Amino acid sequence: MTVTTSSQDMQLSGPQKAAALLLAMGKENARRVTEHFSQEEMANVVEAAKSLPGLSIGQVTSLLSEFGENYERSGISVGADDFASLLSDMNQSGPTLMEEGSSSIEESLEPDPESVKAFFETEPPAMCAVLLGELRDDMAAGILGELETDRRNEIVSAFLTRQPLDPELEGPLRRSMISLVAGQANVSEDNAQVEKTVSMITFLQQEDGEAMLEAIEKTDPALAAEIRRMIFRFTDVDKLEAKDIAQLADKLETDDIVAALFGAPENISEALMAPLSQRNRRVVESELGRGGISEERSETARRKIAGIAVTLAKNGVITLPAG
Repeated sequence: MTVTTSSQDMQLSGPQKAAALLLAMGKENARRVTEHFSQEEMANVVEAAKSLPGLSIGQVTSLLSEFGENYERSGISVGADDFASLLSDMNQSGPTLMEEGSSSIEESLEPDPESVKAFFETEPPAMCAVLLGELRDDMAAGILGELETDRRNEIVSAFLTRQPLDPELEGPLRRSMISLVAGQANVSEDNAQVEKTVSMITFLQQEDGEAMLEAIEKTDPALAAEIRRMIFRFTDVDKLEAKDIAQLADKLETDDIVAALFGAPENISEALMAPLSQRNRRVVESELGRGGISEERSETARRKIAGIAVTLAKNGVITLPAG
């Protein structure tokens, strides 16, 4: 496209047009738009902005008209310096808009457990609580399990009592936390933090989970009691409805079923194998007959199965037995 004014004709590339339009929108509106940019798109626009010439109000108005909107703002003049200022506090990385359904920048980042552990060991519990909320439950439990008991309890306590910030601040803060370690509400009003804590305790070794609950109990007995009622253990499998056991079994790997059932009580074994096909049941029974499964492997599989059950319950797929 050629942007024409009385004094000169000027050719702008697509990314340059995008940069100019973002500036014309104003800082807050531009932020809302760029949240939907991919890393590659953002990087291309930022690069194009470096060569963006100063544009007069006439040129900007022409550009806006091409996109079906006619804006006139007295005295506007934009250029590369303005764009740098606009994006000074943004994650500068992505050339066209992302397609619907694409993942956000932070969803593509996978934090390194060792980096997260180092963060948890050195940073204030309040900041650790923000990062904790962004981790997968199994990863969070694994990292928490490696911390000193007092430190772990401080972080979980901060997580449970943390008041989320204004949404416009909360999102950037969480993205910053994930970006940092990836190389990158009130409980009564929002149960998400309690549910996540329940899930993490499920993935922890039972003694570590119990120590965490005891620490919560000291400061908030009612909250600890609520969490205890929601905790699901592998030994509770036979308390599930048959249809829910079937849903759970459908999500399990055969190796995990075998390991979990090795040495398990008969009622648990029968409950978990009941929904299996005849072929799969024979496979499980054959593998159990071989033996040689360590207690550690069995406990890991049992915690994993319990964690999957909690996740299914959080997603409304199954209903856990009342505590």
